[in-house]
Amino acid sequence: MSAHMERLMQRLGRGEEVKPAKRILELNPDHPAVQALEQMRQRKADDPRVVAYGRLLYDQAVIAEGSRIRDPAAFAKRVNELIAGAAAGGP
Repeated sequence: MSAHMERLMQRLGRGEEVKPAKRILELNPDHPAVQALEQMRQRKADDPRVVAYGRLLYDQAVIAEGSRIRDPAAFAKRVNELIAGAAAGGP
């Protein structure tokens, strides 16, 4: 069942009848963002940005499907850090 249908069933008061669908994140290995993240991981696997940017990609996918992310404040923080780093000439 799609995320949209789950939300619709919940709004109709029938959410308990629906088993939550397992979400699958599919990544395009040729996408520049995915390639950059992989290169970052290869250079330094314990770089904290790998986890932060990976979570950012996941949260973007959740938002794109029309769902709500679990921690909007953490999402905003990661986006702000990315913007600040880019503005300062960093990664």
